[in-house]
Amino acid sequence: GRGRGAPPAETPRPIATPEGTLATALKQAGTVGYLWSSETAGYAIRYASQVPGSAGVERVLLITDRRLGKTTDFWTLADKAAPSAYDFSVIELRVNAKGEGEGRISVTGKVAPDGTAKIVAPENYEALPVLLKNLKRKTEAAHTEAK
Repeated sequence: GRGRGAPPAETPRPIATPEGTLATALKQAGTVGYLWSSETAGYAIRYASQVPGSAGVERVLLITDRRLGKTTDFWTLADKAAPSAYDFSVIELRVNAKGEGEGRISVTGKVAPDGTAKIVAPENYEALPVLLKNLKRKTEAAHTEAK
């Protein structure tokens, strides 16, 4: 009869990881901008920060709440490296004093806490492939002319 069986089995809770916690927080964060590519849909930027780097290089960190290339092969690398398992992407742009730079993305790499930025950043930046090339800082004069 009723109430005589074993108690219902509890559903096991997933183990919380720092990456999972960050992914959940990013889904709840507001959008601060968008990243557009030739893909149909853009990516919402949920976190953006400028961090002074060494030797006059400025670091810009952007974090999306979806992994770039999860649904398309637009961000696939020529060497066919395995994609990261994160549900988000971390983009780091490095721009020199002349306003020129490059960007690398956690598409195939790991992320790690960055004490200077006080958020995660691509781990071992120099080892990641350059996916965003020939970056140019938009100058105030160009911005004024574009209006």
